[in-house]
Amino acid sequence: MKKILKKILKFTKFSIIAAIALFIIFISVSVINNKIQLKKESKILNPPGKLVEVNNKNIHVYSEGVGDLTCVFMSGLGNVAPEIDLKPLYKEMSNEYRIAIVDRSGYGFSESSNSPRDIDTILDETRKSLTLAGEKPPYVLFPHSISGLEAIYWAQKYPSEVKAIIGLDIGFPEGYLMESERMKSNLSIMKVQCLFAKLGVHRFLPSLSLDESVLNSNLISEDDKEIYKALTYKNLSS
Repeated sequence: MKKILKKILKFTKFSIIAAIALFIIFISVSVINNKIQLKKESKILNPPGKLVEVNNKNIHVYSEGVGDLTCVFMSGLGNVAPEIDLKPLYKEMSNEYRIAIVDRSGYGFSESSNSPRDIDTILDETRKSLTLAGEKPPYVLFPHSISGLEAIYWAQKYPSEVKAIIGLDIGFPEGYLMESERMKSNLSIMKVQCLFAKLGVHRFLPSLSLDESVLNSNLISEDDKEIYKALTYKNLSS
């Protein structure tokens, strides 16, 4: 009986060591592969708009169209490639209106920032970015999802700069307060996604990282889809 127990313990110990070794090898390969792929993908990531310096970081502002009104599209939480996600909509409008999209820090073609992500800082960066890019208020805001909070706050704090708000399935303060526990859970999931992205694991789980509605859209070109994938893999870790 003692011999059998010794064999079981020996086998268990070997299995644990082997599993740890395989895990370390997998993570190492994943990190190296991610770095190689990021370097390759960087060749197609050419900012289509202007890069302006805000808080010592380059922020990307894309704009097109001519008109008396400037429509500012504001991306939702985790929307890593707003110029592409929102393209089918703003392309229909840019014949009559000026449109502008600010990539928040860590989104799109903008650099990541270590500055606080409170609403005052985010709004300040958005306003400065637009001004430095040559855009002038008043604006018509098109917020999506959680950026509805920024749009509402913008209109309250600087009413002369906001002509109107047209929500694209936006969230309201009351709703987020009511769903605070669910929001905490979602943020926890995003932190795990961020960790996976830093380790390169997200490349092995594309369905958890990439939005199928973007990849399957007939309104988005194949080139833009490749850029979308590259931006997603780059920005999920920020």
